[in-house]
Amino acid sequence: MKRLFLVHGRNFKPQKGVLEGLWVEALRHGISEDFGEQAAERFESIEKTFVYYGQLSNEFLAQRDRRYDEKKDVAHRRKTLEALKKIARDDFDDKRTYHENSSPFRGFREFFLDALASPTDLFGVADNLASMIAPDVAQYWNEESEFGSKVRATLTWPLRDALKNEDDVM
Repeated sequence: MKRLFLVHGRNFKPQKGVLEGLWVEALRHGISEDFGEQAAERFESIEKTFVYYGQLSNEFLAQRDRRYDEKKDVAHRRKTLEALKKIARDDFDDKRTYHENSSPFRGFREFFLDALASPTDLFGVADNLASMIAPDVAQYWNEESEFGSKVRATLTWPLRDALKNEDDVM
């Protein structure tokens, strides 16, 4: 069986079904645009495993007084997806087009962390910077953290089962 694993990133996430639905809709649309409706139908026929650990991230960040407005986040995600669907394939030739249709502050902290991580390693402050900007990532990297183990397990067990079944995994 062909199986596609979809794994979201860090930070707060909406409910699994909502996020998964948006991802699958976006992927299906992109495949249809780039490769045609027949390819999109083949995409629909493959087994999809949406690896979701948003509940772990949401709980972890909320315990650190981080705020999240799920309703606003979902509305923004839907608005962005609809805007991206209106862009003609030929006009979607670079990241600039995507960024023009996304929030200007989304990912800023991650960019800042990526940009400064290597130079700050020289001074031994990368871990402190990561803890301030992306505490969930810092906790994930912490070898003694139960959080990191729980997050990894959300992929480990379904992937183990798929490989055990000799699924064709991507």
